[in-house]
Amino acid sequence: IEKGVKYLKISIFGDDGAECPAHSVLPSIVRTAEQLYSNDSEIEKRFIELIGVDYNDFLKLDTVSILHCDADYTGICPSALEKSVFYNDIMIGLINDDIKQYNLTEKYIKDVEILKNANLYEYDYLMETQRRLAKFLVFKAELPVNLKKAYKQGDIATLENICEEIIPSTIDALESFNEAFHYQWHKTNKPFGYDVQE
Repeated sequence: IEKGVKYLKISIFGDDGAECPAHSVLPSIVRTAEQLYSNDSEIEKRFIELIGVDYNDFLKLDTVSILHCDADYTGICPSALEKSVFYNDIMIGLINDDIKQYNLTEKYIKDVEILKNANLYEYDYLMETQRRLAKFLVFKAELPVNLKKAYKQGDIATLENICEEIIPSTIDALESFNEAFHYQWHKTNKPFGYDVQE
């Protein structure tokens, strides 16, 4: 408004297969409106009035996507690394070198704790998907790295543990995530396109 902008358009895109749910941008919409018509000091109050959910809890939907790099870190701190970790083939491990830079298992364990108590009420299905994604990534994140390391070292005990404990737990967590994502998808989208995700 101060710069003469009369119209503002907020767009969301279904990143790589329409996986960005429309309700996930509610904080951006309310914040933009507050900036245009009021000031940011009332954002949390206004969000509760309009949406009925704590603003800071809603922002926790981004928890899994945010990677906090140490102040000493000199490289690029990636965002949305979870997607690469999710699709990283455990036998090929194309991003294993990237994964080794971070303590991702510990990060995702912390994420599970952060997400556990967030309540989005009617939008909690969004948070449940993120909770289950974080739980899956606890098992999956360093699995390709650990598998390759154990194989190269001939560490039979670790390989047996991976095969008998870690991989089945990873599969269970993936199936649990898939259930939550299936529910989220069909609550907010038409059915077509889900097959791309599955």
